[in-house]
Amino acid sequence: IIISFLSMNSDFKFFIQCGLKRFSIFIVNLSAIAISSLLSSIIALLLSKISIEKFNLTIFLISKDAYHSDNFLLSLLLVFILLFFFSSLGLVLGTFNDIFSDIFSGFKKIIILLLVMSIPIVLSILIQLGNSAMKNKWFNFLKSIIGYSREKGFSPLPFITTLFIGSIVLLFLFYFMNRSHEVRRKGV
Repeated sequence: IIISFLSMNSDFKFFIQCGLKRFSIFIVNLSAIAISSLLSSIIALLLSKISIEKFNLTIFLISKDAYHSDNFLLSLLLVFILLFFFSSLGLVLGTFNDIFSDIFSGFKKIIILLLVMSIPIVLSILIQLGNSAMKNKWFNFLKSIIGYSREKGFSPLPFITTLFIGSIVLLFLFYFMNRSHEVRRKGV
């Protein structure tokens, strides 16, 4: 997230100055996060496979406690799509920060970030205040999108599907924000 967030502003200005179209900038960012997510997931999985017992480098997400699979490709896909989702989120946040950096700066930006971070807390409080039928519907929904069932435990495919759909939504949002992204010159 941090690399995608920080690189969005400089990449956009650099590519626009070099004459690239906005769609080409989108494709460059998409391929960059895909390649970095793939290489990072391969390295992380290989390190978790060759780790010795005293120097355990297993990834919690694919350990025996969570989304364990003996299929290496399924584990690779899970770690890849997780990294890809968070990189897409970083692109959207970086674009949002760059577009609205003139409007929201300093203390206003901190307040907005705190308000955005408080959304899950407010939602969880509202769920806790609801009746038991509403709580059960929310918990069943959350269990289904993360792939949990009492019989099988955690299943990676529903979680991968959720992350993939979330990544697609974030990339569409990034694309449309990138289309309306204006280039500002300082001092003009």
